[in-house]
Amino acid sequence: MRTSAHILALLVGACIPMTALAQPAPSPELGQQKEAMEAVQFLVGEWKGSGWIDMGQGRSEFVASEVVESRLNRLALLVEGRHIVEPNGSPNPIVVHHALAMLTYDPAAGMYRFNSQVARGGTGMYEGSVEDGAFIWRMEAGGGQVRYRIRLDEEGRWDEVGEYSADGANWSPFFGMTLEKID
Repeated sequence: MRTSAHILALLVGACIPMTALAQPAPSPELGQQKEAMEAVQFLVGEWKGSGWIDMGQGRSEFVASEVVESRLNRLALLVEGRHIVEPNGSPNPIVVHHALAMLTYDPAAGMYRFNSQVARGGTGMYEGSVEDGAFIWRMEAGGGQVRYRIRLDEEGRWDEVGEYSADGANWSPFFGMTLEKID
């Protein structure tokens, strides 16, 4: 009985034209997506360095790494960030932030989408843009707005700044990170 089922499956499979298994033709927006994603390819690589954060209770420093991989024929970036602290030189670092995100471009909306998952819980779909060679993504938080700006500095390092604004006009930095590309 099993052999008959296997033979039947092989015969049916042989009768399906290979074109039926192929992916559909590219959408007209594909060119827009590819062009937009080229503007953020500077993020691809493995990055390591340090950063700081001040959420109103004093400045804390951390060791940071970001791994950014280009996927789906350069139509998506997979971004994994990990920040750790090493209290008092302890050999056991503490992970204070670990997130995974996918960055894509939505041609219908005319914007980047930054879909994020944080290891301690919490997800979000954030809007992004490229301005003056920097990738900027935004979110609503604490009754105001937060924006992160990532660019390469004059030495080719990942330079990221996080800022908060209660009114959308006046911005205060609360986060900074500088990373060297190691791969």
